Amino acid sequence: MLGHHWRLGLFEGISAVSCCGILFFCLCLVCACGASSEEKQVEPVKVASRQKPNIVILLADDMGWNDVGFNNPEIVSPNIDRLAAEGASMNRFYVSNTCTPSRVALMTGRYPGRLGLTNGVLTPERRDGLPRDEFLLPEMLASAGYEERACFGKWHLGHAHVKFHPLNQGFTHFYGHYSGNIDYFEHTRRRQRDWHRNFESVREEGYSTDLLAAEAVKFIENASEDSPFFIYLPFNAPHEPLQATDEDLLLNGFDPAKGVFADGGGVKKKATNTMERGRGNSKRQTYKAMVTGMDRAIGAVMKALKKKGVADNTLVIFYSDNGASMIQGGSNLPLKGAKGSLFEGGVRVPAVFWWPARIAAGSKFDEVHGHVDIWKTLAELTDASQGQKKPDGVDVLATIIDGSKDDKRSFYLGRKALVTPKWKLVNNQLFAIDKDPLETKDLSEEQPEIKKKMRGKLRRLREKIEKGIEPSMGFPVQDNWEMPDHIVPDLPGKQDENQ
Repeated sequence: MLGHHWRLGLFEGISAVSCCGILFFCLCLVCACGASSEEKQVEPVKVASRQKPNIVILLADDMGWNDVGFNNPEIVSPNIDRLAAEGASMNRFYVSNTCTPSRVALMTGRYPGRLGLTNGVLTPERRDGLPRDEFLLPEMLASAGYEERACFGKWHLGHAHVKFHPLNQGFTHFYGHYSGNIDYFEHTRRRQRDWHRNFESVREEGYSTDLLAAEAVKFIENASEDSPFFIYLPFNAPHEPLQATDEDLLLNGFDPAKGVFADGGGVKKKATNTMERGRGNSKRQTYKAMVTGMDRAIGAVMKALKKKGVADNTLVIFYSDNGASMIQGGSNLPLKGAKGSLFEGGVRVPAVFWWPARIAAGSKFDEVHGHVDIWKTLAELTDASQGQKKPDGVDVLATIIDGSKDDKRSFYLGRKALVTPKWKLVNNQLFAIDKDPLETKDLSEEQPEIKKKMRGKLRRLREKIEKGIEPSMGFPVQDNWEMPDHIVPDLPGKQDENQ
């Protein structure tokens, strides 16, 4: 059993603060058995009106540039396409090239290298997670009066100790899975069920994408009208394993008579084990069907917002955590590269900002923005506390609504890549990225001074940002992926020098 002292998100009391001469009330955390020295105190402020928008972040997992209908008409994604048609499309929205670093940037507003998390993902053996001293996105929004802050979906930011749990990192509701790569129907990984409501493991039937949407819809239906709410909905779709519903496979041309794709290539007559459930005729077809399923889930969330009467004053942000894995059915075409790469296909993703009350329908922007900007954007929008650590991002809405431009911005993509509005240095190659977005011609010899300048910028940023912390390994996955409240010994035969 988990000690009550870790269930930080479940206990709230009331205290008073003043701001600009107006009396507000804030909720401060009260623990039944006293405060622990490791607890993070989150104090949501009572706001006097509903003028601040609700905020919904919809995060796709391993979805490529070519995997949405507004970039590729072969994709069945009418609800995502509608968001783009009614909102603002960000044509140069950059992220990290793998899952965990991208989520770190979203939650902290800082480049993941500042936390030693630039490369790789939090695999099941990892002991580390989001450091406790970071001022995370839900905590920041709590300071601005967002009393209800929900995370529904893939966490992937620490699972080896309950201190990393979403409810101990600023959220008030959690439903979903701690790790990645789960079975969409069985909700398992490493033969253990990874499906939870708040702190408790739960067994529920259904396709994970649909379950997450249903939980978000229920949250919206029950949301208080006294304060704005925040929903972070990180889907596990369309990340592998490749599993779709029959309905979505049929919408994408599935023919049962042709069999299902087999591991290692070719096809087989039918699925013969649970991991093969939900497969289509090909990997690409199955992946596209998973995008369609995610799109349907997004449609359900949008319908709930409209039914509640809050859609016009809700900011919805949709994007992918990184580019697609092309060997798993995704496509980043015509961009070069894929997930794990620092070329455009790995780090440039579809992104939409939708807010009917403020954002012009059908607008498109080519300014350089990315994952670290969301934290700063929401802090400025909600007039929230920004903590003691300076964020690396800028305000995206200043571009979308006010039309501001920053021709000198340098966006750090990792140890070997830097992008500006005009240039990109990646793997020691120089591209005029504004004119050559497909990265076809290395201009290193033609533009030596530009390359020298870019190399200098990258070196200075790398030295300033990267901590070079080695990952802490050796964690044995617990029954039902429970997060322990104590240090668990290493896996047999493995040593953890960082423990």
